Amino acid sequence: MSLFWAMSGDMRHELHLCRIADSWAVIETPATSADTERLLKESEQRLQLVVQQTGQMVYDYDLRTGTITWAGATSEITGYCAEELAAMNIKEWAEHIHPEDREEALSLLDQARKSRGRYSVDYRFRRKNNSYIHIRDNGAFLLDEEQIPFRMIGSMADITEQKIAEDIIRHQAHHDGLTGLPNRTLVLDRIDLALAHARRVGEGFAVLFLDLDRFKPINDTLGHAVGDGLLIAVAQRLVGALRPDDTVSRNGGDEFIVLLPGVPDAPAAGIVAEKIIHELGKPFFIDGFELHISASIGIAVFPTDGKNAEEIIRNADVALYRSKEAGRDRYAFYSDTRGSFGRERITLQQELKAAIPDDQLRLVFLPTISLTSSAVSSYEALLRWQHPRLGLLLPEAFLPIAEETGLMLAIGDWVIDEGLANLKRWSLRGDPSLLRLNISAQQFFQPQFVRRLADRVIAFDLPAQKVRLEIHEAIALQRGGHTEQILRELDAMGFSLSIDNFGTGYGALRSLQDYPIREVKIDRSLIRDMGERRSQWLIQGMVQMARALGLSTVAGGVEHEGQKTLLRQYGCDEAQGWLFGTALQPIGRNPAQ
Repeated sequence: MSLFWAMSGDMRHELHLCRIADSWAVIETPATSADTERLLKESEQRLQLVVQQTGQMVYDYDLRTGTITWAGATSEITGYCAEELAAMNIKEWAEHIHPEDREEALSLLDQARKSRGRYSVDYRFRRKNNSYIHIRDNGAFLLDEEQIPFRMIGSMADITEQKIAEDIIRHQAHHDGLTGLPNRTLVLDRIDLALAHARRVGEGFAVLFLDLDRFKPINDTLGHAVGDGLLIAVAQRLVGALRPDDTVSRNGGDEFIVLLPGVPDAPAAGIVAEKIIHELGKPFFIDGFELHISASIGIAVFPTDGKNAEEIIRNADVALYRSKEAGRDRYAFYSDTRGSFGRERITLQQELKAAIPDDQLRLVFLPTISLTSSAVSSYEALLRWQHPRLGLLLPEAFLPIAEETGLMLAIGDWVIDEGLANLKRWSLRGDPSLLRLNISAQQFFQPQFVRRLADRVIAFDLPAQKVRLEIHEAIALQRGGHTEQILRELDAMGFSLSIDNFGTGYGALRSLQDYPIREVKIDRSLIRDMGERRSQWLIQGMVQMARALGLSTVAGGVEHEGQKTLLRQYGCDEAQGWLFGTALQPIGRNPAQ
């Protein structure tokens, strides 16, 4: 509300500008000369009281003279008193509007003046102490007899807290609560913008769909706090590896979507994918754990791999599954798969069901070599699928499908029977080597697993001591009575137990002390990095620790003489790898042969 005076002949009129709902009204009351001073003083007092109660400041700007009268909470809002604000001309006031908001705010006010209407403008204002606040400026233009604006009368309110709250709500609606990255909604919007820009200027862009390969065992065994910490660290590393204009978003779980604007073609996107895989391959240190993960990436490129945001993301997801089927820790292009991949995956699911009855599964045996005598001490059974259409497939190409479709248990039983059949044949020929069997989590926690395994060994008339069971490190970490009970039952029957993939980041040293473990198998990823001094120290420490606990050690993935020499110097007992020859075909599939 504001008050001013007008003359009509010898009579002064008191005019009140009042806001009623969303409208402005001018109320006119006559006043005699004797009453003028008293009414003016009382009106000003009432006006000041009302304005102070609202926490706003009001102004009356005379467009003809350029003078502005201020009242209300000017000091609280702007840091300037009413007199200081009155001393500013309109240009000086405009200079206090944030440079990013100034043009739009002045333009809106000018449009309101030309339309002779009301206005409501939000902008940031620089206070006396040079800090910025958000102001909402509401007002209206008063017109003379010729309908020409001659006054601006309005109010201003500090809406900074409201703006902050709105920004928080807006951010939460478009960002992931854990990592702070854009969420799927926001990345879809940005892909739409990239589409519009690419069509306008004729350039391409790429979308990467990324999934962490070994996140679930970490989350399941070390807990959600460690898993969440790892996801945050992955998000930070992704952002650090990319350009400021790229968008990294979390799609949910351990999935991320990356938008690469301005990337011209698939090879250029592949270079970025290689960089991401390299960066994520470095160790993470979360809550005292050294964690190792890898990433599989699917790539779709505009305009060849989709015409809208959803289609491009969907095709990048299809390419992601192709990269996982090819062995993980790699990337694949949608252009290499097209729409056939989804159909092929369904076909593989159907064909895998027939793999056992149609005699398509095969075992090959990787020798384990003593580093002191160079003699073969054991053979590890490795699964292959002799696919009638695709040729020989490695486990990475079909075991994930087996896990999803519930075929893992049947395949695991087949591997046990086939492995024991070959062990029987070796024994009949006088070969003292042990058989190594990899046991999946689904097998390990299957009811009656121990009993069924013991029955199979008895059926082949073999001693359990001839079988070494390799248990993934993540299984051993599922601490609790059930896990320990299974391990102790296996140990009591004579099976020797080995922790596979040891050192990949999930390891809890206490499991080596509490469980009846006889061996640790150092993961091939650590052997691969033996050229780095830090990895050498780590492996040497593992060997020394295992020896102090009375455990033997075997190193996987040995490919060079230098690795063999260092492992022997460290005191490692055994090793596997291409340095000692490729995996062997079974001599005969019938133990009687």
